[in-house]
Amino acid sequence: MGVKFSYEKDYDFDEVFLETLYNAPQTLSLVVALYIEEHLPDLPVNELSTHLMAGLVYHFDEPVPFVIEITRPDEYLTILTDLVFIDMDEYLDFINLKLNLKIDERFSYPRLVTNSK
Repeated sequence: MGVKFSYEKDYDFDEVFLETLYNAPQTLSLVVALYIEEHLPDLPVNELSTHLMAGLVYHFDEPVPFVIEITRPDEYLTILTDLVFIDMDEYLDFINLKLNLKIDERFSYPRLVTNSK
């Protein structure tokens, strides 16, 4: 199943990944998708193994950690094969292993409006 995720990068999605996004609340799915789009690193090519990366977004002021599984069979293609929502302890394990995506406060839904002077 080939889906164009971004105009700059080509991604394909496994049905398991898409099913997880479909079953999550729509607002959470959107925040996760945008977060992945902006923070997915350029991973090394490896035809035989996958990469696991953890991310964290905020949904209605609640932290929502998740793990994505990524396959990079060649330099032109990245396949997002799985998405699993995890607990905070598992997320901290990924941080300790340095397998986490950048934390970005902008990926909070709903966004907090602050008046700064």
